[in-house]
Amino acid sequence: MKARILAGEQKAMHGEMDNISAILATSISPGDIQLAQNVDVEQMKQMDEDPLEVVVEIPAGKSKRGWNYTPKSLQDIVEYTKQYTLNGFLGHQRPEDVSTEFVPPATHWIGAEMRGDKAYFRGLVDADAKSLKRWIRTKRIQEVSIFGFPDLRKNQTTGEMDVVGYEPLSIDWTPLHRPGMPTKIVGMEMNDITGEQLDGTFEKLREDLRIAAKEYFSIGEHDYVWVRSIRYDNNTAIMEYEQQNQPTKLYSIPFIIDNQEIKLGEKTEVVEKKIYEPATPAGEMNKGGKKMDFKELISNLNGLLQTGKVTYNQVFGEMAITPDKLAGEMEEIKEAVEAKETLGKVKEALGVTGEMDVIEVAKNSKKALEESSQKDFTKTIDKVVEKKVTGEMAQGLVKKMLKVEDGATEEVIAGEIDKILADDLMKKVLSDKHIDQGPGIGSAASTTSGLKSKRAQI
Repeated sequence: MKARILAGEQKAMHGEMDNISAILATSISPGDIQLAQNVDVEQMKQMDEDPLEVVVEIPAGKSKRGWNYTPKSLQDIVEYTKQYTLNGFLGHQRPEDVSTEFVPPATHWIGAEMRGDKAYFRGLVDADAKSLKRWIRTKRIQEVSIFGFPDLRKNQTTGEMDVVGYEPLSIDWTPLHRPGMPTKIVGMEMNDITGEQLDGTFEKLREDLRIAAKEYFSIGEHDYVWVRSIRYDNNTAIMEYEQQNQPTKLYSIPFIIDNQEIKLGEKTEVVEKKIYEPATPAGEMNKGGKKMDFKELISNLNGLLQTGKVTYNQVFGEMAITPDKLAGEMEEIKEAVEAKETLGKVKEALGVTGEMDVIEVAKNSKKALEESSQKDFTKTIDKVVEKKVTGEMAQGLVKKMLKVEDGATEEVIAGEIDKILADDLMKKVLSDKHIDQGPGIGSAASTTSGLKSKRAQI
């Protein structure tokens, strides 16, 4: 951060990282801190399957570096957060990179307030920062550090450096045991994660537990103690303790993390047990006397396959799956997949969306296509008949006599018309009927005198 020293000191860039004595408490919840302007925290939570909110407390006072943070300096950070919000990262950016580098935020500080001489900041851990959530919940990360532009003034009475104002850039998470302001997490809100399996290993926690156990057991020169396993759901460690010339013992020991220190509770000697389930009847699997459902059965089978205790050949053999049978099943699956892909293309081509019935749309489209095709075929017949026969009456008679399949070509239609015109009876009929009337003169009785006979060319 850029330090402004008001007592004639030289300006310099600094990164404020002070030791933060963080403990998890419930004295204040995130919902007690008013949100900053234009923040929709519910919408932000809806985009996260496992939302986690925290409240961090930063008191006025002296940091490990020796700087005295006045309430006014913390009030500046609070007011900035209330108006603009702040980002939080995993560690500080380098000052020279601030103007050009974009770092994905790990936490969004979306509210703040002062209570007495303490500042409280409400943060929502970003949906993508899954590791940070795990570290916070297991108390492996408990410390934040301010990053920005402090106004520094040398106290003429004490000779110490006072922070009298602050322009913040971020409030960042830092590893344990780093110098900084003494702060603490005073509240958390999260979804119910009962039964959630915490993934990954926490080597630092394991090492801290081992060190605490060495003091707890008063380890001698030839004695050994190590952590067999850690239960994060109830904060219990299984310790393996071996004294010289004594059998190894296992102990279950509860632990808490208080002010960055691990404290062990009363130990209970335990024994390790391996349970062997009775063999199950053919075709069945059970767990603890309870018949397993399909999901549990597949989960156990996958575990056996991954550990190599069961091979795929054994599975196929027990299920009587032959190459021919498997090939037939795969062919059916292939056909089903192709059918689904084809249906998708049909829906896209027909423009089917939402609740529209693809079958009904297809029927209507087929009907419209058939009607259009029939109209085109009728036009083709009319065209050929007009070329071969003159006169509307003769043309109409030929059309009635014409027998061709739908979609026949012009050559086929013309050939059938030639057969009709070649028939002697049809020649006579067409000769008698193919008469064009000219304009009439006089009465109806004398109209025939104006008739003009025209014979079809046969």
